[in-house]
Amino acid sequence: MLRQAQLDVVVYPELGMDEWTVLLSHHRIAPVQCVFWGHPITSGFQALLGLADVILDPFPFGGGVTTLDALHLGVPVITLPAAQSIVHLAAGFLRYMNASDCIAKSLDDYVARAVTIATDPKDIRTRLLEHRSSIYQDATTIDDWNEFLSTVGPREHDATTPSD
Repeated sequence: MLRQAQLDVVVYPELGMDEWTVLLSHHRIAPVQCVFWGHPITSGFQALLGLADVILDPFPFGGGVTTLDALHLGVPVITLPAAQSIVHLAAGFLRYMNASDCIAKSLDDYVARAVTIATDPKDIRTRLLEHRSSIYQDATTIDDWNEFLSTVGPREHDATTPSD
């Protein structure tokens, strides 16, 4: 993916840095293309996300809150729902935000979409920014949650029913 897109900088977590170094060397990826950071990042994390042209939703476990943060900033997130072991969170949000072109159907498609969007992210960024508020303000979702919570919360006793 790095060679195809000829990217300048890719950010990886520092955990497993030795493995990344070997892998990058094996694939002849220049070390200057990679920046390693300590985990977790606290200050400046939003700014770091905002610098990305594209973010890869990891698998088998998705990016969770980081995915939501990226989408809110208008940063495209490429996801492969078939490789996820749990809910397809990123795919659901991307569909809702009119960005289904970030949802891959295979590993090869995941790489191809990442390269395509990383080299020209403007259109998808615009769509994500246009729809970012709607994912938090959907009345149907709020109503569904209220209905669900009303069924699992404590119930008031009926005054005519004797209590034990």
